[in-house]
Amino acid sequence: AARGIPARGHVMVWPSWRYLPRSLRALEDDPSALGTAVLAHIADQGAALGSRLAEWDVVNETYAHHQLLDLLGRDAMADWFRAAHASAPLTRLYYNDYTLFSGEGPGSPSQHFHDTVRFLLDQGAPLGGIGEQGHFGGSPPPPPRVLEALDRFAVFGLPIQITEFDIDTSDTELQAAYTRDFLTAVFSHPAVDSVMCWGFWEGSHWKPRAAFWTRDWTLRPN
Repeated sequence: AARGIPARGHVMVWPSWRYLPRSLRALEDDPSALGTAVLAHIADQGAALGSRLAEWDVVNETYAHHQLLDLLGRDAMADWFRAAHASAPLTRLYYNDYTLFSGEGPGSPSQHFHDTVRFLLDQGAPLGGIGEQGHFGGSPPPPPRVLEALDRFAVFGLPIQITEFDIDTSDTELQAAYTRDFLTAVFSHPAVDSVMCWGFWEGSHWKPRAAFWTRDWTLRPN
């Protein structure tokens, strides 16, 4: 804040027991109390940090992590967004997932992502943007496929952010070339407004070989 650099929040609700506060598991058999506790958790976070964050992922990865929604119902997601907006009214709110470029058509992970965004908007949720993680390995989607997927999600009229970009491969030539081509593709698309990298230094990165700097601060080709 002292340097005028906006900060991003991640994440209010990651809806599986693995990523939720342990105290919530004790309410598994009481959906009403569980739902109230989640809303209170969101309100607490928003009150503490809402004025300090420019953006916030309200919900993360419902394609793979949905145990909370299985108990509370899909409509709970819209309630979470409304609670987040009430406690952090100046913060842009995102739905974040990792499947925007994963397949197409009925039953595909990408279709689930698309359907989730449509559902939130249909429910009147104050959704401010779409977050696609952008974690890639040695066989990343080609740029034409990236642009086709972005076109498909651009119909919602929401800004799309690549929220967690990295490419994890031992092929440094591919890594550098794809970083260049992916960034060129996404920034060429009018719906994409920003890219955030999920770490930059090998000494503090969830996938060390994906980092831009090695542990001794040598700049990698990517």
